Amino acid sequence: MSPSNIVQIVPTLDFQPRALTDHIYSAFVQDEIPFFNRQFSLTLGSKFGHNNYNGFDVQPSARLLWNRTPRQSFWASVARAVRTPSRIDEDLQLTDYAATTNQPVFYRIEGNHQFRSEKLIAYETGFRTLVTPSFYLDLAVFYNNYHDVYSFQVGTPFVENTPPPVHTVIPLLTSNGIRGTTKGFEVTPDWKPTSWWELKTSYSHLEMSMKMVREAMTPPSTGMRDQAHGTKW
Repeated sequence: MSPSNIVQIVPTLDFQPRALTDHIYSAFVQDEIPFFNRQFSLTLGSKFGHNNYNGFDVQPSARLLWNRTPRQSFWASVARAVRTPSRIDEDLQLTDYAATTNQPVFYRIEGNHQFRSEKLIAYETGFRTLVTPSFYLDLAVFYNNYHDVYSFQVGTPFVENTPPPVHTVIPLLTSNGIRGTTKGFEVTPDWKPTSWWELKTSYSHLEMSMKMVREAMTPPSTGMRDQAHGTKW
């Protein structure tokens, strides 16, 4: 349980509602299952969580390890991870000056009470080998699939007369409008030429492909916000 009570100091920065208590619960279970005389090992686990923003989330994972020889091992894993919403995603109201035409124009970042958890499915595989008694080499390859990633959608502009003067507001609505993938590899050598001297280095390669989701291109109506929080746009 985490209570918060926001006192607005800067007129352009606010949270609605200002008083809110977060209820966050989590648990984790994991088990390692060896087989074939411990040459193989399967590790299964999951994190379970519940919060007052989007309810229940599960983050399972599985990892398989193959000790091919005492000097060489291979592994592979798959896991699901989430980033749960926060007050910044749902309750933030941040206004900033944009331009002056016939009347002042402002941008306003508006939280979204329908914001969902950002989701990731991660796949990894790799091996580790003892090339010489003093030289290890690790190689890992990964592929990540992202859904419901944080983004902004431009809402329908509207006019406000409070505070004066009359001004136009362009809402920027937080949403889950991006999905995509990342892939790459990492090489990590580890050399220990003496008992008191160890050299480590690594090389990583990352390719990223992210795009806006077609169904998220049209922002939600700016007519009224979640009535449970008693605030309007």
